[in-house]
Amino acid sequence: MNAPAPSPKRVEATLQGATQNLLKTCFEGLLKKAQDPGFRMDPEASNLFLRGDALDALLHDKNHVLAITLNTFTDSCIKKGETKFDIDDDLSQLALLDDDLLDLTIAISRHAQRATDRNKEPLLHLELRLEELDLYLPNGIDPHCMHPDALYNSLQQGMDVLDLQVSGKVLLYDLFAAELLPRLADFYAKLNEHLAQAGYLPDNRSLQEAIRARELANRQKDSEVQNGLVMPSGPDDTSAGIQVDWAKSIPVPPGVDAVPTQAPDLYSNVQPVRSGPTVEIDAETLKLLKQQLQPMQFGAATPADLARAEARQKMMVRALTRAQTMIVPEIPEDTPLDATRIKAAFSEAVEESGDAEAAKDFKEVEDKVIDFVNDIFLGILENDALSDAVKALLSRLQIPVIKLALTDFGFFQNPQHPARRVLNELVALGIGVQGRDDPLFEKLQGMVNNLLRGNEADTHSFEQVLARLRKIERIEQEQASQEETLARQEAQVRARRSAAKRVVVRTMNRHLRDKRMADEALQFILKCWAPHMALIYLRDGLESEAWQHAVQALRQIIEASQPDRSIGEIEGIIGSVEGFFDQVEGELQANATLKASGKSLLGNVRNWFFSFFAEKIEREEQAGLGELDEIASGEPEVEIDISPQPEDQVDEQRDVFKALMEAIPAEVRPGAWFEIYRGPEHSKRTLKLSVILEDSGQVLFADRAGRAALEIELATFIEDLREGRSRCVEDNNLFDAALSAVISNIQQNQSRQNLVH
Repeated sequence: MNAPAPSPKRVEATLQGATQNLLKTCFEGLLKKAQDPGFRMDPEASNLFLRGDALDALLHDKNHVLAITLNTFTDSCIKKGETKFDIDDDLSQLALLDDDLLDLTIAISRHAQRATDRNKEPLLHLELRLEELDLYLPNGIDPHCMHPDALYNSLQQGMDVLDLQVSGKVLLYDLFAAELLPRLADFYAKLNEHLAQAGYLPDNRSLQEAIRARELANRQKDSEVQNGLVMPSGPDDTSAGIQVDWAKSIPVPPGVDAVPTQAPDLYSNVQPVRSGPTVEIDAETLKLLKQQLQPMQFGAATPADLARAEARQKMMVRALTRAQTMIVPEIPEDTPLDATRIKAAFSEAVEESGDAEAAKDFKEVEDKVIDFVNDIFLGILENDALSDAVKALLSRLQIPVIKLALTDFGFFQNPQHPARRVLNELVALGIGVQGRDDPLFEKLQGMVNNLLRGNEADTHSFEQVLARLRKIERIEQEQASQEETLARQEAQVRARRSAAKRVVVRTMNRHLRDKRMADEALQFILKCWAPHMALIYLRDGLESEAWQHAVQALRQIIEASQPDRSIGEIEGIIGSVEGFFDQVEGELQANATLKASGKSLLGNVRNWFFSFFAEKIEREEQAGLGELDEIASGEPEVEIDISPQPEDQVDEQRDVFKALMEAIPAEVRPGAWFEIYRGPEHSKRTLKLSVILEDSGQVLFADRAGRAALEIELATFIEDLREGRSRCVEDNNLFDAALSAVISNIQQNQSRQNLVH
């Protein structure tokens, strides 16, 4: 008799207990390293002093760190819907305070991303099962609470108590990741097994049904968004109409719906189905092609003639194979194979065969088929986006294509022919490969060599290579996507930091112009209040009440600090001096920007201002009551306007960016390949557009592996495109495009001949 299924609460407790044990186990492993003298004095360590300080701090506060880590994890489980792993927001909040803090957050996100990438499928299954469990719990459970993001978030909260430099915390995170990562696969497998045994999506069929249901819901949601039934929204509605994505760069746990955006497909890594240009082949052109490509069969009147023609074709294919074995080993690796070499080797191979009649057929094959195929490859190799190494490699496939031209006319009629698909894939993958030392080049070379080893003109070898190319392409895309996501994330953070600094500096310069400031007040404004305003800009935007309030406080400090202000004016500007600075301190603490240096700066400006105000009181008292009465009986004091100005809500850079986006060519979009001009002193580079950075008005380009390779001004890039210095590179079905161009040329020549006659 089967045991009764455990209650949902017991299942939840088991899962939480298992996760807490995992965190404890990893933490204990970290502590063992910290107590190991050999590990602490590792001669391979780059900085033993930093290592020692970090490990000492961990040992000193180990109980506190572990307690906060476990409590944070528990809270993230039971508070449904409140667990957030918005890496982009975290980065933006830390970015302006300290570059090291940015490095720390990026390091944490890399660890979480790596763990996510290694466990995508079990994480998806776990999330779906936790969604099922959530339905049966009175308080609910967050389906993402055991995701790597959540585990690292818990650890981050615990390590925040350590009195360490950021570099020391990065070291500890690295050590913790080394403990956690190897255990996660088994951990997620056991959690899934426990939930399955408890009846939550217990078998593969129920899992697949849940996945299909989610996909259907997502498609329906996407359809509603595209049809206007659901209005997508984002954290920055001021950029409406600008086709720049703000959310796709944030790593999203598998299965978690990303925030809808204005252009859902803009940064998609899904490659479109290759559908290249086609040329309509009329009856007359078809007749010409057959005459061009199959001269021995064309015009065969009887079955006997056709049999003899097919026999001659096979002999020609064998001669081409012989020519191929003669040419390829002798050609330098970086030298393209041209028609002249092919014809010379082919002629020699025909002569070696000793077949006298073959010489007649040879001339037709040489003049028609070889030149026809060579013209197609010349069209491909004219593309400057391909490196010389890739061009030389692709040119070696001319002889296998010549064999197909002789024996398989469907190769030219069918866009889905395996050989055409292989050639298109090879060319597309070759774009962005810089040279022979590129790992992808070695894989492409292996594919080409497999095709060159074939002796017959059949499609089987092309089908095998196509399958391997598809797999290579999928792996390359996945790896590049991961790398590009991180590079894009870092670039967007830098751009947001740059925009925040730009806006804050401009605002402060405008209000500080022609003002006299004591050093204490100026230091506080520049070093403490400026980061505070920058975080408000990043978090809430220029039109928020928080930004307006921060600008007003800035003006209060500036205007109240002017030496010619009276006591009445100062009190009119800031009210109670003590209350004003208490309020400033409270805002800084609430925004987590009041660090040790900030407290010192705030103390300095507070003390200076009290002295400044006391001197004002003493000076006015010494002036005498009569003078004060005269002032009181005269004209009222001028009211000081400290309200934010309209200019405080303007970001000129963003306005310029909007104008640029309106002028941008349609082909300029993420995922497109470009040949980039880098000035007369540098050679051009073929790179993929990764992201258009709205905050900085720049464009980030990535290489084939997804690594950030180049960042240039959007205005400069558009100008280079307009002047032809840079250009968009077509990477879709280039072999088909070259074939279509050659066929079009045949059609045009035939039309001219018809006009002449």
